[in-house]
Amino acid sequence: MIETVRVQGFRSLSDVELAGLSQATVLIGANGSGKSNLLRFFEMLSWMVPSQGLGEFVALHGGADEQLYGGNHLTPRLEAQIGLRTPAGMSDYRFALAYAQPDRFIFAEESFRFSPSTFPDETQWLSLGSNHQEARIVEAAQ
Repeated sequence: MIETVRVQGFRSLSDVELAGLSQATVLIGANGSGKSNLLRFFEMLSWMVPSQGLGEFVALHGGADEQLYGGNHLTPRLEAQIGLRTPAGMSDYRFALAYAQPDRFIFAEESFRFSPSTFPDETQWLSLGSNHQEARIVEAAQ
């Protein structure tokens, strides 16, 4: 279950954080407030993990510049962190996508951590590196 999500610099989402999400979450807001772009963010994640299709998603949706809040001149990178709660513990995934030529993204950062529910504290982040074009979280999970 998704418990937390923070998105910075994606389409109309300058800096959005949702925490304490329950099993049933409803998005309510005025037209143009970012509801559809939050859903588009999760669509992008579904292309990134596990299918390794970030480049294809970006190409099909107008290029990397189109995915950034105000374009790459205003927002040169997109950052996100997602927290998933399971009976075994908390899994966190974070990444930063930097704008690169020709109108694509490269990973400026990608990392994850798993904090078992039996541990009182969060575990340290494990880096998956940078300067790659597709998510490495799938490789790390295998």
